[in-house]
Amino acid sequence: MKKSSAACTLLFLLAGCTGGDSAATWNQPPTTPGPALPSGLIAVDGDTLRVHDAKTGTVLRTLERPAGRQVTYSPDFRYAATVDRDAGLLTVYTLDGDGYRPSGTLNPAALGGDGLALVNAAFVPGSGRLGVELDGGDGAMRKTVGVDPADPGRVTGDLPGFPSQFTDSTGDPASAEHVAIPSVPAARDVTVHRSARELVDADVIAPDDDGDGVSALLYSCHGPQIAAFTLACRGQGERAELVALTADPQRTDATIRRIGAVKGKPFTDVLVSPDGRQLIARRGDGFYAVPVAGGTPRRLFGPLAGEVIRWN
Repeated sequence: MKKSSAACTLLFLLAGCTGGDSAATWNQPPTTPGPALPSGLIAVDGDTLRVHDAKTGTVLRTLERPAGRQVTYSPDFRYAATVDRDAGLLTVYTLDGDGYRPSGTLNPAALGGDGLALVNAAFVPGSGRLGVELDGGDGAMRKTVGVDPADPGRVTGDLPGFPSQFTDSTGDPASAEHVAIPSVPAARDVTVHRSARELVDADVIAPDDDGDGVSALLYSCHGPQIAAFTLACRGQGERAELVALTADPQRTDATIRRIGAVKGKPFTDVLVSPDGRQLIARRGDGFYAVPVAGGTPRRLFGPLAGEVIRWN
């Protein structure tokens, strides 16, 4: 329901509610999402969200996704959020049956950022909160606040950083570093983003032999981690290869371990199972599975429609 100016006196103190033409609406009491999605590969295809069986590719569940070009989902997909930068509105959604229903709409003032613009939103996996980035446009006034997706009117205070490649899964800053990797003679070094507790991503770079300022990418590595400071990586160029890269901040170099490879074109994406023990790699002809411990990637099924964004 819309909060009028008269009704906002107490709520302003609790959640930044504003009157007049400013938008600040949310459901009370806090919402309860429907049953969690089944485990599987989550694919976004237009206005549809599908869950596919990770072994067969069979569709297990189909849902209508929130409208908008940029939709972020909680780790368990029970909540979602969109940011309309033009209107200056954050909308929070709750999983309900075969779709997501709006459970709260907030403007910058309701988020404790009166005079700032909404920039982005993303869920912080380690906390269950929705991180919302606000900016004054001058580079000086910038803040990230946390929102409880179960009770969008409850702004839980500032976060240390916005969830991105420059923060770990808890929102702590991840610094960029260059690390040697002697076990890959063809490599110049590894560019990593890591915090004190996690390795966020890494790129294994070849030397710039011809001096044109462009270095080839040998391996690309992304989270989630498969072990402490260890990521699964896919080979670039002609490498249909999967490796595990470890870059522990307690060591001066990075190490690499081969997981498996197949002939043909390289993989374009790698997904990690919820228990961290299995990988599914994707390329043009379909999806391949291999244990993190190592083995030959085995083709499971052909291509899936849409973009596969996570192994839930």
